[in-house]
Amino acid sequence: MYRRNKINQVRPDCTFASFEPRHATQEQALTVLRALSDAIAGKANEISQLEHPFPNAALLFLYGGPGRGKSHLAEALINDVRIRAPDVYARMVLSRGEFYYDFQTDSNPYGEAPIVVIDDMFHNKSSVDELHSATEIQSFMNFVSDLYDNHRLCIVTSNFSLLQAGGILSRVRQVDKIGRIASRCQEILSNAGEIELLGDDFREELARRRKDKTPGGTPSGTFLFQTRSLDGTN
Repeated sequence: MYRRNKINQVRPDCTFASFEPRHATQEQALTVLRALSDAIAGKANEISQLEHPFPNAALLFLYGGPGRGKSHLAEALINDVRIRAPDVYARMVLSRGEFYYDFQTDSNPYGEAPIVVIDDMFHNKSSVDELHSATEIQSFMNFVSDLYDNHRLCIVTSNFSLLQAGGILSRVRQVDKIGRIASRCQEILSNAGEIELLGDDFREELARRRKDKTPGGTPSGTFLFQTRSLDGTN
C-alpha cells in the first residue's frame, strides 16, 4: 500500500452538502462526483474484494484556478465513500504534494489500491512549460502506464488542463514521440473526462465573511480555529 497516503488528512467538513457552487461548471463537477460516489457505493463489495474491480482504467481530471473547489470536491468524494463504503475507503489512497516523487522512487507506488485521488498535481509549478521532460513529464507518463496496467480509477485535481492546447498532454507529446502514452491517456480519460471549474476564488469570499464577523474588519482577539479534546470531542 502507498507509504505516503494522506487520506487521514482529509478535512471532515469537506462534504458534498457543504460545497457551495458559484458557477455552472462547479455545479457540473458536483453532479459528476456525486454520481461517481453513488456508483462506488453501489459496487462496494466488488471494489473492496477484487484485485482489479474495474474492467478498464478511468481518469477524472478536474482543473481550474485556485479556490474553485477542486480539492473540496475530491475530499468530499473521499468522505462520502468513507461513510457509505468503508471497505472501499480502506483501499483508497490520496497523494497530495508527492506526485513527482511517487513515480521517481517506486514502480508501483499505489500498490493494490483500485481508487487513487491525486490532489493538486504539479502544485509547485507556475506553468506547464516548467514541467521538465526527464522528471515531471516522465513521472506523468509512468503514472498513465500505472493506471492503464492496473485498471485503476483515478481522480486528479490540478491548476493545469490536461487536454487543452498548451496543457499537460501537449508537453507529453513533445517527449512521447511514438505517441503510446498520449494514446493511453486519451483512452482512460474517455472513461471519465475532464472538467474545468470556473468562477471566482472562493477563498476570497471566505476571507470577506470572516472579516465581516469582526467590528470594522479588525482582529477580534479570538482565533478562528477549534481544537479537539483527547476523547475526540470539540
